[in-house]
Amino acid sequence: MKFLLSSTMLLGVALADDWAVIVAGSKSYMNYRHQADACHAVNVVLDYGIPASNVITMIYDDVADNKENHFRGKLFNKPTEDGTPGVDVYDKCKIDYKGKDVTPDNFVAVLTGDADATEGKPVLKSTEQDRVFVNFIDHGGTGIIAFPNDLMYAKQLNDALAKSHSKGMYKEMVFYMEACNSGSMFENMLNSSLGIYVTTAANAKESSWGTYCPPDDKVDGVVMNTCLGDLYSVNWMENAVSAGERETLSAQYDIIKKTTNKSHVMQYGDMSFLNEPIGDFIGNGDVTQIFKKRAEKRISNSDVKSPDIPIHLAYYKYLRADTHDFAKRQTLAKELQAQLTRQMAVDNVFHDLAEHVATSFDGDDEELFHAYPAPPIVCDACCDALYDAFTAHCGGFDDYSLQFSRVIVNVCNHVKHEANLAAKMASHVQQLCKAM
Repeated sequence: MKFLLSSTMLLGVALADDWAVIVAGSKSYMNYRHQADACHAVNVVLDYGIPASNVITMIYDDVADNKENHFRGKLFNKPTEDGTPGVDVYDKCKIDYKGKDVTPDNFVAVLTGDADATEGKPVLKSTEQDRVFVNFIDHGGTGIIAFPNDLMYAKQLNDALAKSHSKGMYKEMVFYMEACNSGSMFENMLNSSLGIYVTTAANAKESSWGTYCPPDDKVDGVVMNTCLGDLYSVNWMENAVSAGERETLSAQYDIIKKTTNKSHVMQYGDMSFLNEPIGDFIGNGDVTQIFKKRAEKRISNSDVKSPDIPIHLAYYKYLRADTHDFAKRQTLAKELQAQLTRQMAVDNVFHDLAEHVATSFDGDDEELFHAYPAPPIVCDACCDALYDAFTAHCGGFDDYSLQFSRVIVNVCNHVKHEANLAAKMASHVQQLCKAM
């Protein structure tokens, strides 16, 4: 009887698995921090004990071997002093979806277990007895998150989560999101009955922050000319590897909220299982010794608001240039000027759009330009038209320009999302872009 009871208990344990989905939605060396965050997260869940077969990753993978990377084939999520080698998080970073495959549609397919849509690439095969951990890291805006070449709306994401629930693909899900305005993806949208607990790096109206940015971006004394991590992401991972798997979700949230002191870390969804340990979701291995070196907290004095990172990096590249290398210094000065010129042009496009809509359709241009719409953010065809126009004619969205997604939502709301008016506004955006 004792043997049968033990076997039954073991069978019950075997039937419950942990799964992880980890996504970095950006590309380019400037966004080094996102891929370093994601690879660090992969290391965390693997070392905590989730089997590699249950970890699904989406990372563009153009940073580790980038010509700007002084340590080819390596990524670091924190700085180290001269003489102290960095901790490479790329070595064990298995990547399932790379390059053009890092898309919102594939993310939806992974979350909903739609293997037919991914041409044989892995998707969740979890069951209603399993727990799923999701970590998304990238740029965001009002009701959107960014992928390398596409945007994902809050409704699209929440519909995918609801479908995953309806298909019985998890017992409980924990979702950590690193993005500007990330609260707008869930506020007044995520149904608390779905068994999903979410924390976000920022509320619906503010930026998230990069950390370990210049001048605090040196690995083994070598200047990396980029931000090595994001404040919220670094904080939850450094906490996870120092506190251990028995720390509760609630306790970790309190710590992350305190240490992420530049933005408001938020909670959404189902709060009924916050007393469960983080190990129930990222693996139950005792990794405090494995991660001892990685867990040593290094205080950064160089946190930078995400939209300001492009010009911050351009400025430091110029500042650090060898004064004896005249040609190089002039090149970097021109790059800094170009970045500032583009930012001013982006300001003008969105301010002029708000002004045009206010004048044409009786509104307050300053309100349309500055105000943040209240979640839930549902903005489909009209927003698509304006996003597509800006992407096609203004060079696409980046850290800086995504903050003006609020303007797009505001003007679409103002014209009641009427298709003919959306087309007129898209045409106006095209004209404004010609002046950039």
